Amino acid sequence: MRAPKDTDIPEAHRIDPQMRRQLATLRDSLGPRGFLSVADLKERRRLYDRLGMSVTAPTEQPEVVRSDVVLDSGSTVRARIYQPAEDRCEGGLLYIHGGGMVMGSIEAEDAYAARLASGTGATTISIDYRLAPEHPYPAAIDDCTAALTWLMGSGHTLGIDPDRVAVYGVSGGGGLAAALALRWRHRRDPPIALLALAAPMLDDRTGEQGTQPALGVWDSEHNIEAWRHILGDTAGGTEVPADAAAARATDLTGMPPTFLDVGSLDLFLPENLRFAQGLATAGVSLELHVHPGAYHGFDQLAPGAERTRQAWARRIEALRRALRRDPTLP
Repeated sequence: MRAPKDTDIPEAHRIDPQMRRQLATLRDSLGPRGFLSVADLKERRRLYDRLGMSVTAPTEQPEVVRSDVVLDSGSTVRARIYQPAEDRCEGGLLYIHGGGMVMGSIEAEDAYAARLASGTGATTISIDYRLAPEHPYPAAIDDCTAALTWLMGSGHTLGIDPDRVAVYGVSGGGGLAAALALRWRHRRDPPIALLALAAPMLDDRTGEQGTQPALGVWDSEHNIEAWRHILGDTAGGTEVPADAAAARATDLTGMPPTFLDVGSLDLFLPENLRFAQGLATAGVSLELHVHPGAYHGFDQLAPGAERTRQAWARRIEALRRALRRDPTLP
C-alpha cells in the first residue's frame, strides 16, 4: 500500500510540519474531499465517530469518574458526566462536541472531555444534542439551553458552584456555545463564567473557500451542506436568527468573557476574527489566539504536535482561572 505523502496536500508548505503527516493519512483514507467522499450520512457519522475515538485516545487515561445520565430540563438530553478523581474544584464545565451539528457524539469526543475535566479540575458535562437534518434548528440549541439550565439549577448536587460554570464548544459545538451565550446573556440566572470557543462554526453565509486551502477536513462545501441541513432553505438568507448562527448578532454587549482560538489555515478564521472584533467592540473581555500553520481540527488530528500542546495549555489555563475561586491559580 502506498504511504501517504505531504506532496498530496494542497499548499502543504503552509502547514505546520508536525501536522502534515496526520492530514495526509486522513486524505489518503477518505479521499481529498474528506467525509464528503462518503455519500451516506449515517456511514459518514460512523466513520467520524471511529476516527474521533482513535485520534483523541491518549496513551494515559485521565483520572476521571464517568457516569451516563439523562438531563430533564425542558427537553430530555443524554449526557456524560466526568468528575476528576483528584484536584477537584467547585467549577462546572458544559462541553459541546464538534461535527458541524450534523455529526459527532459523546463517544467520539470522550477522551477530549475527560482531558478537560482532568486538566481543569472541574466537573464536566458532555451532551449528546440532537443532530441535523433529522433535527434541524432549533433542536440542538434547545438541547444546549436545557443542559445549561440543568447545570445552573441542579449542578449543586454534583458539588458545582453555579457562579463558576463555563461553556466550551468545538467547531459546530463552538457555534452552539456562542449561540447559547447569546441566549443566556439576558437571563437573571448566574452568568456564564467563561465562553471557550475552539474554531467555532458561526456563520451560515460562509460560501467561499477564500484564501484558505481546501484540505478536506472542513471546507466550504462541507460548511454549505451542513448549514442547509441545519437551516433548510433559509441558510444564507436574510431571516436567520442569531441563536441559529451567532455571526448574525449585530450587538455582542453582555456576552461572557471569551476565549477563542483558531488555526491560521482554518476556513472559519475570517468569521472568527469578525466575531472577536465584535466582542472587543462591545467591551467583552477577550483572549484570542491564532495558531500558525494549523488547519481545522488540528488538535484532534495531530495531538502530539507542539502547537497542539501549546493550544491545550492555553485553554486549560484560561478555564482554570475562570472556574477556580482563586484567579491567581495557574
